[in-house]
Amino acid sequence: MIIKELPVDKWIDHLKKHPVPELMDEECMKALENVRAEYGNTISHGAGLEVRLSEEARYADYIMNIDTSEIPHVESLWYELDYAAFKDEKKEIIPCLFANISRDEDGSYNKTRDETLPAMMGEHRTMLLKKAFDDVVSRLPKGAHIKQVGSMSSRGELDIMRLVIAFPSWDLIPEGLSDIGWQGDTKALQEALAPWKETGMAAVNIDLGENGVLSKIGMETSSRWRQPILVDKFIDRLEAAGLCIPSKGQALKRWIRLRPQGDPFIQTLIAYFKLAYKDGRISEAKAYLEQSPYIHHHYFEGYESPVRLDVKLTDGTKEMPYEKAASLIKNAAENGVTTLHLYGLHNKNLLQKVMRLCDDNKILPKIVISDLKDADPLYNKNTLLKWIPEKGNFPELSDTAKRAEELGIREFIVSTGALCSREELEKAAEFINKWQEDEKHEMSVAADPCFSQLKAFMGGEDPKQNPNRGIESGCMAGRAFFAVRPDGSFSPCLEILETGTKMSDTTGTEADNVTIREYWEKPVSTLCDGHAETCGGCNYKRRCRPCPAKKEWTESCPLRIIQ
Repeated sequence: MIIKELPVDKWIDHLKKHPVPELMDEECMKALENVRAEYGNTISHGAGLEVRLSEEARYADYIMNIDTSEIPHVESLWYELDYAAFKDEKKEIIPCLFANISRDEDGSYNKTRDETLPAMMGEHRTMLLKKAFDDVVSRLPKGAHIKQVGSMSSRGELDIMRLVIAFPSWDLIPEGLSDIGWQGDTKALQEALAPWKETGMAAVNIDLGENGVLSKIGMETSSRWRQPILVDKFIDRLEAAGLCIPSKGQALKRWIRLRPQGDPFIQTLIAYFKLAYKDGRISEAKAYLEQSPYIHHHYFEGYESPVRLDVKLTDGTKEMPYEKAASLIKNAAENGVTTLHLYGLHNKNLLQKVMRLCDDNKILPKIVISDLKDADPLYNKNTLLKWIPEKGNFPELSDTAKRAEELGIREFIVSTGALCSREELEKAAEFINKWQEDEKHEMSVAADPCFSQLKAFMGGEDPKQNPNRGIESGCMAGRAFFAVRPDGSFSPCLEILETGTKMSDTTGTEADNVTIREYWEKPVSTLCDGHAETCGGCNYKRRCRPCPAKKEWTESCPLRIIQ
């Protein structure tokens, strides 16, 4: 589901889909087409905006992360395009460049100085600043390191470089800056920083000239890992201090609450704020808005549109008419659905037609089976085998997976079945881990998100280390997908029976009367989290969202461990 690189076109399209007019007016949005014309097909690992929070002017600088093979010891560069640099379509776009760097094995920055900087900034500027760079490096306080170097050529700053220095704690910034040669008043800086003190590592932007560190500095603060409510409080503090006008503050709060786009994955967040210090006070604040292809925080409850549909073509008594299937697939494509899981495969003729429809609409069809006897040689590459554990059949797991791979099946997941013991869970986890570590396999093997207990168990008891987080931590019904029955009725999941507990007011809605978008915008994602009273005290609870349709599994889960 998570795609980690996209062309610049996609980032701009997403931004235009979610405009923030308080931050970027129509003229600025229109000017982004100049960026598209220059870089549209260029692959970027993320994009973003630099926003000046205290200014009424509604424009932003544009940022992209792009691979490079031209700068030694640097894998990618951050391109920062000032609005003035891309506003005029007739003007050549010259970016400011930032590169992440690290120490050499011996603890020095000699490779950066001798190889990276000349390629990035030119031989002349490097020679001009070499002595000042070495001086800063030699005077870095214990625990501090240079994390980025920047070239601000587009601004005409051809005789300086930007350094971003990470300090191990906020308290060490004034003294640390003095250590590396900053000539400002450290006491005044300490007083100015006091209201904004943050815990953890802090990064400071300095400009380095031929004669050393210049007076201009900026503090990066507020980590991307913080939840929106905490970021809100920081924005409120900026507004109270006159560093952020209310309209831009409200726009930032909306930005961090946009639901992620499911596939390709795009998440909006604020990477950090930067506080500019000048003449003894914090003079300006900026926010660095990010469009990221990676999951950074885990507080969203669902994707903005379904990533997939689970479609049951036949159930033994009812069959979905071809016309209904065609309408459904067309509607799915229009709403960004990229995958269909197909169940109920009794009518091979209907299945063939549906597969062609998916291909025509650029949707990936996956035929879901639970028994290898149902595998069809024509579609094995599109087959997903859901292996259902039952009491006593765990020894069959390895042999079943091997046979499935021999048949050409590409995806195998261990899903929920009858209750099993902790020992059986351990064996399943051990098998999955070994299979995933063996690179020779062409078939993937994983734990089904529906089998949240197994996924959580595989991640370990420490909730800070367990990667089974957020929307992907378990049941994704109504969060990433929903289901369609043969009669066209919608349901959060095929496992949720209409005769059982009603999970949503919209369960059973006819596809003929309600579109996918309309159904998704109803409170499908307000499903219960699947936990039972017996989950209290379990070490895995924060990283587990059990299947709400299998209460017996949750209430008797063998993972429950009281701390």
